[in-house]
Amino acid sequence: MVSAGNRLITILTIQLRDLFLIGLILTFAACSATGPPGETGPPGEPGPPGEAGLAGSEGPAGPMGPPGPAGKSAPDKLIRELEDALLKLKTSETGEQIISSAHFTFGPLPPKTGFVLLSNLGKIYTMKNADPTTVGSKFKYLTRIDSRNDFVGLTILPKTDVSKPHFLAVTASGRHYYSKDLKKWTFQATAPLAE
Repeated sequence: MVSAGNRLITILTIQLRDLFLIGLILTFAACSATGPPGETGPPGEPGPPGEAGLAGSEGPAGPMGPPGPAGKSAPDKLIRELEDALLKLKTSETGEQIISSAHFTFGPLPPKTGFVLLSNLGKIYTMKNADPTTVGSKFKYLTRIDSRNDFVGLTILPKTDVSKPHFLAVTASGRHYYSKDLKKWTFQATAPLAE
C-alpha cells in the first residue's frame, strides 16, 4: 500500500508540474503576442567608427590641370660662370689665347688711357695707364662679351672732339658686338659671309 506521504508528494509534484507548464505557456503567449506598434523613439548616439576596409583599385587619370607659373632662371652671373667653366673644359687642349689688342682713351682732360686685350673666348682684359705719360703694369679681367670661343678681332673707332670711342669685336662666324665703355657689349648682327 502506498503510504500517505508518498501520495502527498506525488500530488504536489503533479501540481507543480502543471503550474510550471501553465506558466511556460503564458510566458510564450505574452512574448509572441503582437499589439499595435508604439511610437518611434529618438535616434541613438552614433557608434564608434569601424575598421577601414581594403583599398580599391586605382581609378582612371583625371584631366590635365592648367600650366603652372613660369620658373625662375639662375642669376646671369652664375650662368656666365658655368658657361666659362664649360668653355674652359672644351678648350683645355688649346686654352685661352689673346687674339687682338687695341688702345683706349676715355674722359676729358686728363684722359684715362690704357690698353685692351680680347681673347678667343670673348674675354676682355684691360691695363689702365697710371697717367697719360706712364704705361700701366698689369692687365685685369674686365668682362666677357659672349659665351663663345671663336672671337677673332677687336678694333676701335677712336674718340674725336664730337664723339666717344666705339669698340667692335668680331667672331670667326661674322657675329659682331659693340661697346662704348668696354664693360657692356651688345650683339648687333652677323655679317653676311659667302658660303
